[in-house]
Amino acid sequence: MFAPPIPNTVWAAAGAAEGDTELNAFDNALLAAQIGNLNLIRISSVLPRDALLVDEPLPITPGALVPAVYSYQI
Repeated sequence: MFAPPIPNTVWAAAGAAEGDTELNAFDNALLAAQIGNLNLIRISSVLPRDALLVDEPLPITPGALVPAVYSYQI
């Protein structure tokens, strides 16, 4: 059975935007947060043990599958 690697680095990103629809606004907010080119996999807010908190996002290949905890306001 395949087990994906456990993430060991985390950072916080935030973005706010408007759009013609809620989905457009959400996509624009992801772009404003500089994470709009990643495929986010929504997970719970549990961080792995000994996770390293960094100030800037790591270079990640556009389109990569990235575990993420996110929220939004309508």
